[in-house]
Amino acid sequence: MARKRAKTLVSENTAADTGNRPLSEQIAALAHALWRERGCPEGSPEEDWLKAERQIKEQRKGEIVTLLQHVRRIGTEA
Repeated sequence: MARKRAKTLVSENTAADTGNRPLSEQIAALAHALWRERGCPEGSPEEDWLKAERQIKEQRKGEIVTLLQHVRRIGTEA
């Protein structure tokens, strides 16, 4: 359940922002959302930052793979 919610947070925080905001701002927004989801505990903000960074990079990697597959498909149809 937490993993599904995390993916939702990634989508919510990056879908409209991809290319519009610097990566660091996207990571900060997601890290803040993850921190709030955990109940705003005191302590290690780097934990949320690193998790957000990983999730956004995974999403971007997936988007690139999907785009490349689409381009290849178009190339073979031409």
